[in-house]
Amino acid sequence: GTVLFRRGELTEAERWLQRAAQQGDAGAMCNYGTLLYERGELQEAELWFRRAAQYGDVLAMSNYGAVLYYRQELTEAERWWRRAAQEGHVDAMGNYGALLYQRGDTEEGERWLRRAAHKGDVGAMSNYGVALFHRGERAEAERWWRRAAQEGHVTAMRELGTVLFRRGELTEAERWLQRAAQQGD
Repeated sequence: GTVLFRRGELTEAERWLQRAAQQGDAGAMCNYGTLLYERGELQEAELWFRRAAQYGDVLAMSNYGAVLYYRQELTEAERWWRRAAQEGHVDAMGNYGALLYQRGDTEEGERWLRRAAHKGDVGAMSNYGVALFHRGERAEAERWWRRAAQEGHVTAMRELGTVLFRRGELTEAERWLQRAAQQGD
């Protein structure tokens, strides 16, 4: 089912994933949840993400955390993202770090953002830049924003462009700000 899902053969994939999920395969549960989520069946997707997360599927933990976050169930989102982050899931590290930082636990939040940024999470790179900037480490913030911007992160493009503009580096600032604007920022 997973191979069919990745190849885009969704009708056949759904049949196999559903069967495997119902038999307790955590990876199939997560992939089935993703298929349902992409189809707009959010409640059913959440159910499968939760089941897979409870079985220990790290991707499902991260996905379930995201569902909970968007429903503003922040305590539960934090719990699932923390579990996934502790298991090494990079996206969960970035999400967990950002949530902690937003809640005011800036030291622990920054620690997780740094870990995720060093592992290549582009959103975490941008958020880590924000944390560094607020701590007064402007050069280091700029370095992370530049990395994220070069990877296509729109907010990082805007932040980098703003820093460059304020420093009087107008040509490069304009280039980054235009790129951000072209992508809807």
